[in-house]
Amino acid sequence: MSDGTRPIYCVDTNSLMDWQARYYPTDIFTGVLSRMDQLAIDGRLIAPALVHEEVDAVGTPELVAWAKAHKGIFVPNADVLKKALAIQHRFPAARSESRVRGSRRLLDRTGPEDPERHCGDARDARRREEQTETHTLHP
Repeated sequence: MSDGTRPIYCVDTNSLMDWQARYYPTDIFTGVLSRMDQLAIDGRLIAPALVHEEVDAVGTPELVAWAKAHKGIFVPNADVLKKALAIQHRFPAARSESRVRGSRRLLDRTGPEDPERHCGDARDARRREEQTETHTLHP
C-alpha cells in the first residue's frame, strides 16, 4: 500500500478450509502455513467468531488444531460488522444499498450490549431482509 500501512485480511470459513485441505495442503505448501502463522501473530489475519465455531464443527483435525492455536484471530461478529460498515461508508460507490441495510439491521441486533451474539451468515441476512419491510438508512 502506498501509505505505508500493511493490509489486514479478514477471512471466512471456506478460505481457511480451502487453503488448508483443498488447494494448499500444509504438508506440501509449508511456506503458506508459515505465512498464515505469521499473519496471525502480526494481528493481520482476522475472522468472525462464527468462523471458529464452523471450523470446530466441519474442519479437518489439523485445521481445528491450527484455529485453536491461533484463537486470537477470531473477533466478535459485531466488531467485524462495524469495521465492514466503516469501509462501506468510506467507499460508497462500491456498495449495494440492500446489503448495507441488511448489515445495519444485523449490527443493531447484536449491538454493543451483546457483541458476542452471532449474526448469522450473509445468506440468512438477505433472506430476513427480503421477508421484512424496507428500512431507510440513517447517516
